[in-house]
Amino acid sequence: MSGDSEAADRTPARMAAGLAELLGCQAREFITFPDREGQHELVLARDALFTSLCAHHLLPFSGVAHVGVLPATGNAG
Repeated sequence: MSGDSEAADRTPARMAAGLAELLGCQAREFITFPDREGQHELVLARDALFTSLCAHHLLPFSGVAHVGVLPATGNAG
């Protein structure tokens, strides 16, 4: 690849490293538990931070997600 400068030649590698840093995440340990008591109430997970990448624009975005699960049905929303 030719460019006007050495910095321009390194642009693809810098972009790849930047995206890897932006979108990388720490390892997480997930916890599951059996529903022995037939729980039917909504279980909520709030304030889950996320970062992602818009596939169309290739721009990062981040936010907070809230997820609810009905244990008896396994339906999440």
